[in-house]
Amino acid sequence: MRPWKWVGRMKPTKRLHLDLETYSACDLKTAGVYKYAEHETTRVLLAAYAIDDDPVEVLYADDDEAERELLEKLVVLGLTGNRVEKAAHNANFERIVLTGRLRARGLFDAPDGVMLPSGYWYDTMALAALAGYPRSLMGWTEAVGSAPKDCVGADLIRWFSVPNRKGVRRPMTGDRRTEDWIRYCRQDVEAMRDAIGKTIELCGGKDPLEGHERWVWRADQEINDVGIQVDTRLAKAAVAIDERIRGRAMGKARTLIELTGPDPRPAAAVKKGTPINPASVSQLMTWLKAQGVGMDDLRETSVDDALADPELPPHVRAVLEARAEAGGAASKKFAAMLARVSSDGRLRGGLMYGAAHTLRWGGRGLQMQNLPRAGFKTQTEELEGLKRILGLGDDTTALDLKKAVRPSLVGPFTVVDYSAIEARVLAWLAGEEWVLQAFRDGRDIYVETGKMMGGLDRFHGKVATLALGYGGGIGALRVMGGASLGDDDKLASLRDAWRASSQATVQWWSTLEDAWRNGGPAGKRIHVEPHGEDRAVVLPSGRRLWYRGCGVMHREDDYGRPVQRLSYIDPSRGRIETYGGRLTENVVQAVARDVLAAALVNLTGQGYKVVGHVHDEVLVEGDEDVEEIAEIMCNVGQLPGDASWAEGLPLAAAGYRCERYRKG
Repeated sequence: MRPWKWVGRMKPTKRLHLDLETYSACDLKTAGVYKYAEHETTRVLLAAYAIDDDPVEVLYADDDEAERELLEKLVVLGLTGNRVEKAAHNANFERIVLTGRLRARGLFDAPDGVMLPSGYWYDTMALAALAGYPRSLMGWTEAVGSAPKDCVGADLIRWFSVPNRKGVRRPMTGDRRTEDWIRYCRQDVEAMRDAIGKTIELCGGKDPLEGHERWVWRADQEINDVGIQVDTRLAKAAVAIDERIRGRAMGKARTLIELTGPDPRPAAAVKKGTPINPASVSQLMTWLKAQGVGMDDLRETSVDDALADPELPPHVRAVLEARAEAGGAASKKFAAMLARVSSDGRLRGGLMYGAAHTLRWGGRGLQMQNLPRAGFKTQTEELEGLKRILGLGDDTTALDLKKAVRPSLVGPFTVVDYSAIEARVLAWLAGEEWVLQAFRDGRDIYVETGKMMGGLDRFHGKVATLALGYGGGIGALRVMGGASLGDDDKLASLRDAWRASSQATVQWWSTLEDAWRNGGPAGKRIHVEPHGEDRAVVLPSGRRLWYRGCGVMHREDDYGRPVQRLSYIDPSRGRIETYGGRLTENVVQAVARDVLAAALVNLTGQGYKVVGHVHDEVLVEGDEDVEEIAEIMCNVGQLPGDASWAEGLPLAAAGYRCERYRKG
């Protein structure tokens, strides 16, 4: 076992509340903050700050020398030290931008790729997510009852922060817009500072971002800072090939549409001589309707369904196939890589802490959480496929590009993932002993499930395990297994057989729902705390999964009968319904997330170069010991090496090594 590299945090003596406003010709949304921070045009224009409860001060830079003085002032206030905690909303932005500007001004002496340490930063966006509130500053501050943000901020940011024909618009003394912008920036800090206290109060007086979760956020920042190496030559070649494939396919589709009429363009476009655009949804839908083909939309699944129809006219089939070929989903991944990759060839900032209500991670830019599953099946096929792409071969297809997305991420990697983690967590929480014993003995859970359902085969056991654990029924089975499972009577019998074999799990759905309504324990490992209209589900790790604005929704079911459904306010989706099965899914995924979070803390803390994670899979750069990493991932807890909260959870992990990222 490697030594623990992270030291404990010294208790800061002060907190510096901070908000920056910047300018750059680099598009932040497209490029991400890491590339934005290193761009030659990026400048800090405003910095609003307050030490503890002191009045908010605002510094502004009307030229480059003033920016240097602004940065020097922040350094004096404790920006780079460990005795002052820096609090910002989406602190990753302030931390990375300040790293770039301090380095450019010679005020941060560290090698390229090394960022300001995250250990003494406090991210109020993470706080909002942990507390069950919207991640945006406006949404969060309004939800907790702080002073509302001024809505004019977006207009001011467009005026000062993005390029215009005259170049940079610097803030100036006596300028009305500058005064409005300073007031807006000051108000952000005041609202953020006020919302911190209100959020902690609404969480029962306990700060959700203290303790272990601070370590998790720090690990997340380190992983984003390190980034992952990209084969930029491959990505550029893939984009070039895609443009050629797309042009060829669109030309073919355009010719067919022109030959089979009528012209799908608006009359004004026809008059102007604008060419037909097969990529236009409205034009193509108009043309399809004229061909007698009824389609509700042009989503990938809808197009696939249409192409599966043997009665589809050949010319319509050819147009839809051309559209599918020109879809460019894979090439968009390559374009996202190139847009966000830093000057050293590494893609940074691809992971988003607390993206889901359960606090599971999401993706940014490349969206590693949603990479194509298609890949080369052998190393020989991969080598030949990459050679063909790099050689810009005419025979390269869109499928070849799709297969090359993962291999464009360059290692070497040691890839380790958890085995059936949600099924393990569900059985552990519900007390489904036969499932736990099967996992302890290393038996195939899908085979065991089939046996418990009356001697069914592994396929049926797998479908039932994946579809029914969260209260699903006939619909879930149909989605998971399709027509191969039989008619509704057969699906109902499968559902009933699984529920008969998993009675502890079925009972736990109701137990959890009752606890959510009234408070109290849900089995041995989950406890629900009522807080007025809010609920806090206390997870085994000690983290609280917050549900805000809980209540009852009244509506009619499919038969027009009045029904009542539990509901809560989701931070991103508004008010939604819930019930025992859905709550079970939330809690299981939240616990699985805590398992992964503890693994990330332990791996990064012991010096492993974690460069990404996808669902329940961890990517470590380097030829590392697979078994050692798997052991660390299965030994989780609130503190390094402490597995007390996960006692009895039969975790298992396995992995492999590869030179380029691939599925095992």
